[in-house]
Amino acid sequence: MLRRIYMKILVFVLWVFTPSVFASSFYDDRAFGMFDQAVQQEARFQALLQNSTPETAMREEIEALMQARYREHAFATAFQEEVHSYVPRAQADKNYSINPTDLESYKRLRLMDAIAEDLSSRVAYEYKRLAESVADPRVALDLRQKANLALETITQNLASLAPEDRVVLTSFLEEINETKAAPPLQTAVTLLKNKVVRTKVNADIAQKAANAVLRANKILSKKMARALQEQEQNVGPATFITPSIGQEGNVTGYRFPEGVVALTFDDGPHRIQLPDGSYRSFTLELVDALKNHHDKINDSATGAPASFFWLARNVVSFDKIAKQVTAAGYSTNCHSWNHKNLSRAGESVLKIEVTKAIQAERDIYGRDFHFFRCPGGACLTTRRVRQMLADQNLVHAFWSIDSLDWLLLEPDATFRNVTEQLQISKRGIVLMHDIHAESIEAAKRILAWIKEKNDSGELSLRLYTIDQAVDLQNQMAQKIESTRLDQKTLVK
Repeated sequence: MLRRIYMKILVFVLWVFTPSVFASSFYDDRAFGMFDQAVQQEARFQALLQNSTPETAMREEIEALMQARYREHAFATAFQEEVHSYVPRAQADKNYSINPTDLESYKRLRLMDAIAEDLSSRVAYEYKRLAESVADPRVALDLRQKANLALETITQNLASLAPEDRVVLTSFLEEINETKAAPPLQTAVTLLKNKVVRTKVNADIAQKAANAVLRANKILSKKMARALQEQEQNVGPATFITPSIGQEGNVTGYRFPEGVVALTFDDGPHRIQLPDGSYRSFTLELVDALKNHHDKINDSATGAPASFFWLARNVVSFDKIAKQVTAAGYSTNCHSWNHKNLSRAGESVLKIEVTKAIQAERDIYGRDFHFFRCPGGACLTTRRVRQMLADQNLVHAFWSIDSLDWLLLEPDATFRNVTEQLQISKRGIVLMHDIHAESIEAAKRILAWIKEKNDSGELSLRLYTIDQAVDLQNQMAQKIESTRLDQKTLVK
């Protein structure tokens, strides 16, 4: 009996730490496991260099990434259709309400996004390491030649994509730009603007890529189900929200009082330099729209409140914008340093993405803040990260209305997603971003729609910062608790 147990442990250890012994192809299931992502990425990169045909393995990875992104878009369409099917009932019955992000189509969408993000991060890391290896004379000549073949494969495949394929590679291109990668990719990005028909993928490569996505789906589905379980439990009477690794340390917006809405914007603050030398800030354009919003319900002199979850790297780079928005009374919070997957980050990464980011933003804001949103909402059940947040007196902020602006980059789709979900939920935390021009355009239209519905009396949506909304939920929870205790006393 003990011998069988020891053998199982030995096989497991070998499976974890041996790059390719048990893998039937270059894709192994460990790519989507629970181990430190940085360690995995370097191990897979070394395996790539040892592969007899690195260019083929690299193309399999890119094809898997494309397949995952295409499936993600398909799930997004299914989610939109499912939400749309509930709108007539919500319009006919003012008491009817559901939580959009509890729908099965949204769960599938989030699962596929996790797979796509993992693949995107993997290819981006390998691109960076391949470029470094090609330029490093200390690397053996044969390995440099292999690295160059794999590097050329990435740029050639990206160059063969049609313009409509670019949207599925958004996060990958962003991550590459963050690493200041080598010039070849810039050429590929330029070629993406041309109308080039995507080359046909070898059937064997396509099948291996599809199998990789399916394996990842099976592995992540159980983990995602556990993560979403806590989210689903945030339904019903209001409960207290307070820093904790438990349910009370995660706010979703599901239990806000009816009509209470918190608009939240991630990833900023934003600023770019235009060709004429002037600057443009989507963040400040959004703030102007918020300041100018007034309706029968939201008629404050300062306009519509909103909350920002910003990346510390951008807050440090654009500290004047961050201070300006904070001083204007908006809720400015933290979204990590560099948008890494914190559920699989090692301790050294967490020190930067969480601890360093929180301190940097507190210093620049000149005040404390109370909320932190993990990139992708990936910390629902990641105890070590949630403990770090609780120790910093922070609550994790999830959402109940996903605009999908980050995925679709279409103002019409974003507007429809938010307004239809608001009609069927009648409350909640709205997830948007202040780094895309399309999102700012959609936000302006959403604000106009809220004014129209409030002024006509068709809906009653009051806008709050996330701090204000959580205070309201806690007040309601206090009343419920007091009533429960009173009833208990009466029974006695």
